[in-house]
Amino acid sequence: MLVNNFANCSYDKSPNIVVSDLLGEYRTLCEDVDAYFDVQTISDRIGNGYTSDDTAVFLHSLKLISSALRFHVSYRGKCEQFDDAYFYYIGNCVDSMSASFDTYLDQFRLLHQIPEALSIPTLSLMTSIGRDLDSGNLVQALDNLTVANSIMDVILASLSPLIELMFPAEYYKFRKNLGGTSGSQSRGLGAKLLGSAYFTMCDAFIRQRKGLDDTKVGNSLAIAFKAFRHRIYRWRDQHLLLPRNVLGSGTTSLMGSKNAPDAAVRMSRSFERKDPLASIPDFAEHRSDWPELYEVEKKLLLVTGELTREKFKEVERR
Repeated sequence: MLVNNFANCSYDKSPNIVVSDLLGEYRTLCEDVDAYFDVQTISDRIGNGYTSDDTAVFLHSLKLISSALRFHVSYRGKCEQFDDAYFYYIGNCVDSMSASFDTYLDQFRLLHQIPEALSIPTLSLMTSIGRDLDSGNLVQALDNLTVANSIMDVILASLSPLIELMFPAEYYKFRKNLGGTSGSQSRGLGAKLLGSAYFTMCDAFIRQRKGLDDTKVGNSLAIAFKAFRHRIYRWRDQHLLLPRNVLGSGTTSLMGSKNAPDAAVRMSRSFERKDPLASIPDFAEHRSDWPELYEVEKKLLLVTGELTREKFKEVERR
């Protein structure tokens, strides 16, 4: 019932009503699960269960509902609905997974590399957009930003199967094969895409914005920038979900970062505070604080984290 209500809720309703409805149902669900929470049983299912295990599927789904609910709650105003292309893409990814392999390492590498590869042309486009805005070539800037938004849609779609289908038990099977440099490329590209390139592009838009009010191209640019910012925030949130779901809390990354999921959250919040577009009234109210985790959610993350630390002691010593 909660999943159906979440998928079908109308964002034309007042955001406060949507938040109240969803949080009320979800809080009841968490309280019910917490009443029957057995650490040993849940630890076993997280560490060993996959899609054929009903309990493992339920626990993973609870994490996904938790994160999805908080993501949509954290965006005030109207959020776009998923379209048919999203579900078609997910279906193709699932159907293409070969059952002849013992792990999903190849699928993980493929899907994880799509954002890395597409970040490169996105960086180039963002640099061009900034130059076009400063030179007054507004139509070209809008064209490039439209392309950048389309690329971001593919990046977001490529991460969704990992978040939805990568259970801890499956990730544990090949984590040791990823090596000590896993994540270094993401960090480098993320720093450029979400750092200098994004800030420079947004600063150029802010400089031009006053002269663009009430013009057709100005309105179109504002809409495109809002859309791009929304996609950037979704991408950041997706990057938080994968380690959160499969590693849990208090764990070390393969690069040796302590409390990696928590560190990623702090980095994300730091980016939000520095976001140049937050200074624009129309953009400022776009983001709000996430609701606090309920007790059963904290327990799930703790149990998952304990399993991860036990299975990868050599990583924890880095």
